[in-house]
Amino acid sequence: MCGFFCIISKNAKRLDKKKISNAAKLIAHRGPDDNHSIFSNNYVFSFYRLSLRDLTTNGRQPMYSSCNRFVICFNGEIYNSEYLKLKYLPNFVFKGTSDTEVLIELFKVRGEKIIKELEGMFSILIYDNLKNSAFLARDRVGIKPLYFKKTPECLIISSEIKPILKYSSEVSMNYS
Repeated sequence: MCGFFCIISKNAKRLDKKKISNAAKLIAHRGPDDNHSIFSNNYVFSFYRLSLRDLTTNGRQPMYSSCNRFVICFNGEIYNSEYLKLKYLPNFVFKGTSDTEVLIELFKVRGEKIIKELEGMFSILIYDNLKNSAFLARDRVGIKPLYFKKTPECLIISSEIKPILKYSSEVSMNYS
């Protein structure tokens, strides 16, 4: 199942790590196999992993691209990842066998265009360290959840609403 809780902020170092950790723990049930967090100047990414395709730490998330420009949090499965890997990355040497690694390297090569070619169920957050920008996507049917809240200080993204509600004191809904 997997799950992630992420905060993107102009100054993430000022964020309360304990408060973030307590909020992130609310999705621990989504990933009993591994959990890992990254604290950066611009973001905090926490991930709880259910290992299916790559049982080693090579599939650990959040995951950086090979050039370290991009970092990904990905929940789901890309059914055609092997096909896309052969099509766009035939000479790339992968560290592991996860579709997450394939996805982040595909994004590095194809950008947002790759989303149209993905077959599967997914929610994705990819952060570009060079442009200081975030890309969010989810599968066309909405099988994998993706929640977010934008405040003047930060963007909060999660696989479930509970960590966002715990972390943020103000709540508003958009029903459209």
